[in-house]
Amino acid sequence: MTAEQVTAFNASVGGYFTPSELLFLIAALVHTLVFTWLAWLAVAGYASVERGALGFGTLTAMILRGTFVLMLISYFVR
Repeated sequence: MTAEQVTAFNASVGGYFTPSELLFLIAALVHTLVFTWLAWLAVAGYASVERGALGFGTLTAMILRGTFVLMLISYFVR
């Protein structure tokens, strides 16, 4: 951000936090949501495996795809 943009940002938030703190907060929230989604995916998939509605190989593929999504989001949100 340019000096004028930082000044306008600080004036709008009253100096309560800096732009880098806001970016860190957004990244932390996004990562928390993605980790929660991945945990839900694993638990729900395991429940489906126990019921016999899903095979173990399919569960493994789902978790690997979810991990790949997590890695992509981590790369672009940092």
